Amino acid sequence: MTREAFENAIVVNAAIDGSTNAPIYLNSVAQHMGVQVSIDGWDLIGSQIPLLLNMQPSGQYLGEEYYRAGGLPAIMAELLDAGKLHGDTLACNGRTLMDNVRGRHSWDRRVIRPCDDPLMKDAGFIHLKGNLFDSAIMKTCVISPAFRQRYLSDLKDPGAFEGNAVVFDGPEDFHRRVEGVSHIDERSALIMRSVGPLGYPGAAEAVNMDPPGRLIKEGIDALFCVGDGQQSGTSASPSILKC
Repeated sequence: MTREAFENAIVVNAAIDGSTNAPIYLNSVAQHMGVQVSIDGWDLIGSQIPLLLNMQPSGQYLGEEYYRAGGLPAIMAELLDAGKLHGDTLACNGRTLMDNVRGRHSWDRRVIRPCDDPLMKDAGFIHLKGNLFDSAIMKTCVISPAFRQRYLSDLKDPGAFEGNAVVFDGPEDFHRRVEGVSHIDERSALIMRSVGPLGYPGAAEAVNMDPPGRLIKEGIDALFCVGDGQQSGTSASPSILKC
């Protein structure tokens, strides 16, 4: 394993709307192998990669359609053609990445898009730092146009969100109280604390928070979420995680 191989993994993860859990595991593997990979690297390398896979939660189709459209080799063939992968890295079969995936393009462009016609121009993760936390990660490709229009379209301060914070101490507290907290509205940010590696058994994927039912009935199906733990990869809510 080389630095270039881990960079390839970061690029592919961005192109397929990969899990925000990936940095934890891949960075740990890299560290044990003596390769330097940081959270900043996921931002610098991955945040400019286009989203090629039209699969839920950031797209339309399911995993079966992804498989039938060519799967991961087809994604990597597109990235290789666009010069976004290190083609000379060795795979576990002893062949180079280029030899393994060259020419294996998708036969279903509805599911796997080319780099010059992606679902989103800049996907991947951004690494955040600020007065709320020293480090956190956010997946940008699940920010839908409707969500962006509702919350991130202030002409005076583009990209900024201002609202009230509603804090929960773990998933049990969230499920017990979310329907009864009257001041949760469409300008709220849902915050969950004490569910990270030190605060919750096994650092479970616990930061999965939907709006209360009364807001969902009004068509508000996602609010900003912030948490110090992990979140399921099937979640479509724009979330700041691993704070």
